[in-house]
Amino acid sequence: MQAGQAYLAKHSHVAVVCGRRREREVNASIYNELIDLEWDTPIGETSACGGDSMMRVEALRAVGGFDARMMAGEEPELCLRIRRHGFKVVRLDCEMTLHDADLQRFCQMWRRFVRAGHADAESVFLQGADSDPAARRRLVSFIVWGGILPAMIVGSVLVVPVVGVFLPVLYLLQWTRIYRARISTTVGRKAALYASACLIGKFAELEGALRYVLNRFLRRKQTRLIEYKST
Repeated sequence: MQAGQAYLAKHSHVAVVCGRRREREVNASIYNELIDLEWDTPIGETSACGGDSMMRVEALRAVGGFDARMMAGEEPELCLRIRRHGFKVVRLDCEMTLHDADLQRFCQMWRRFVRAGHADAESVFLQGADSDPAARRRLVSFIVWGGILPAMIVGSVLVVPVVGVFLPVLYLLQWTRIYRARISTTVGRKAALYASACLIGKFAELEGALRYVLNRFLRRKQTRLIEYKST
């Protein structure tokens, strides 16, 4: 808290500060390891924070606070409006909070990815052209890797088998790209685990986006949080 207060007092153009969130039981499962890796984001100016941060009250009021329509992903959407209002979001090089994710099963991690995909789709559809470019990029990414490419592989196997055999190599190339990007900040095993989870997550994120689109088409609202701990 003291570090956040000191930084905000010294930098009037910064409205949001956050630090390093850590998983309490990081060695309890590979899924807890993954979530701890996910939270290890670069230090310095950033685009968004998570649910634990320190914000200037005047900046929060200036943009109208959180968007009550968001089922999840409300912090990145809020940070987008804060940044567009002329403020900055900064991650400090200090410990912030301990989090008890308690991810013990694959289905829990899957539902967490589903919620992330739902949040990105909701943000893009609600904000339209004003939505976060990062959310739009993520939406395109899991549509391509989780939907279009698998459909192309199946279609090619049925029509042009030779092409269908080589298309999966694209997943290997993408895995290698993510692995190399992560190996600079962590050990090989964790980098490989992270790269694998990123690719598997594309399918779950697509499920979340499709769930949002279906609910929107049927004029239904996702009234309950997609909770991974209850699975």
